[in-house]
Amino acid sequence: MDKLFTEKLGQSELASREKFLSSFYGFVVGDALGVPYEFRYRGTFQVSGMARYGTWNQPAGTWSDDTSMTLALMENLSEEGTWRTLMEKFVAFRDEGAYTPFQKAFDVGDTCAQAILRFELGFSPLEAGSTDETANGNGALMRIFPLAFSLYEETDFYRRSDVVRECTRLTHGHLRSQVASVLYCELIRNLLQGMALGEAMQETGKNFVHYYNGSTDLMSEYENHFERDLIEGKQNKAAPNSTAYVVDTFSAALWCLQNTNSYEAAMLTAVNLGGDTDTTAAVTGALAGILYGFEAIPENWRKTLQNDQLLKTISQRFCDTVLSQRI
Repeated sequence: MDKLFTEKLGQSELASREKFLSSFYGFVVGDALGVPYEFRYRGTFQVSGMARYGTWNQPAGTWSDDTSMTLALMENLSEEGTWRTLMEKFVAFRDEGAYTPFQKAFDVGDTCAQAILRFELGFSPLEAGSTDETANGNGALMRIFPLAFSLYEETDFYRRSDVVRECTRLTHGHLRSQVASVLYCELIRNLLQGMALGEAMQETGKNFVHYYNGSTDLMSEYENHFERDLIEGKQNKAAPNSTAYVVDTFSAALWCLQNTNSYEAAMLTAVNLGGDTDTTAAVTGALAGILYGFEAIPENWRKTLQNDQLLKTISQRFCDTVLSQRI
């Protein structure tokens, strides 16, 4: 691991940073792997590594709005900012190319763009995200994982959940999107405690059933993700949809992890599902990074990432200010 992150650290803080950087670079690499293939149909291509051009005509290693908005969240957490200052960072991302590889945003999801516009028009940050059922894309899920680290020491599920749900509401106000973010962060939390994937999913499912059992809508969308037979591999589940719908993205990430046994295989499987390739791979990558560790991320993929200095600067500050002695 880069000396930038490891010099003069105690064992506890070193472990904390290693876990975060494994998840962070696992996420960014997944995003960059998927960018050239976004919107392409499953079966019409075969990815084997970092590629250039493609859908967005970008150099190899280019990451998307998934990483840009995640970097904005990380910087906001490092500065102890408010939801308003985070929304202002999202405006800077859209208008000024802040947090992007080349100082220009080449892709902003429709629901996120609408929320940013609503904020500019005077809506409060927590009212900016649409509550419409059709606004359940993955634009909040794709940027939420740093909260699992910043909230790690918070032992009360309700308090953790409230923060995650509020952050989701900035762009996605429907409860289905909020709960996807909560489930994702809780799954990461369980993995950070050293649980295997199956055990982490079971524990996440217990919380889900306990806290959301009163919602028929949520149960119908998420309950099957935590069936014991599925977790234990006793069901031969076909490859899921890999659209931008938040439930599809969450399902696809779990399926990729359950059906592979390495970081590299999980990433290639995620991208080759087609559809919303960058977000599927990014969401999968944050989990796979924790499961397999930093060294499992192919070095040639990491070294291809564009504007790595920005990634290092923001992630180092996040480690210095948010993670110190937390995990």
